[in-house]
Amino acid sequence: TYIVQLTVTGLGGCTSIKQTPILIKGPTGTFIYDPITGCNPQRVNFSAKTSEVSSILWDFNNGTTISTTDSTITHTYTYPGFYLPKIILTNKEGCSVPIRGLDSISIYGVTAHFDFLNKALCDSGYVQFNDSSLSNDLITSYNWNFGDHNISSVKNPVHYYKANGLYKPYLKITTQFGCVDSIAAPFPVKIVASPQIDMVTSSNG
Repeated sequence: TYIVQLTVTGLGGCTSIKQTPILIKGPTGTFIYDPITGCNPQRVNFSAKTSEVSSILWDFNNGTTISTTDSTITHTYTYPGFYLPKIILTNKEGCSVPIRGLDSISIYGVTAHFDFLNKALCDSGYVQFNDSSLSNDLITSYNWNFGDHNISSVKNPVHYYKANGLYKPYLKITTQFGCVDSIAAPFPVKIVASPQIDMVTSSNG
């Protein structure tokens, strides 16, 4: 309830005061959620404290809304991004009140990817690997396995293959908030043996 006051002052300095109470009807409430940071997919728990509410519309700010009478709910964020949720409280008279969250929910993620020149090498050779991973977080760790029992932690390594064979390189990425993804090359590194040529000479006499 709010008190609205009007004060009127006349030319002689006399005043008149009128007060009128105004009652604002509608539901009230607050809500909290946890955790507010994580790696996708991240499950977040929501809890609301409300008064005079017949329904709650949960808006998770990622295109998903749920209308329910429950004061607790969970939602899983599957894509990286920053989300500010809100609830819309409705009472039995149909009055609705929106309430926004206080903190953005930060969902981080990483998608590992790399490439290299898909060309067979003879006997041995160097291969340049190029990282092209995507993340909305800081990448802090690169773990390469070149498929020949050798590893590296360099972002864009060059590796020397010294024996014939087919090698399947693999990359694992870790970010600052602990998000992890990995990928194996869709095709192997090919080190093939050079052809051997034997020359036979003979003499006729």
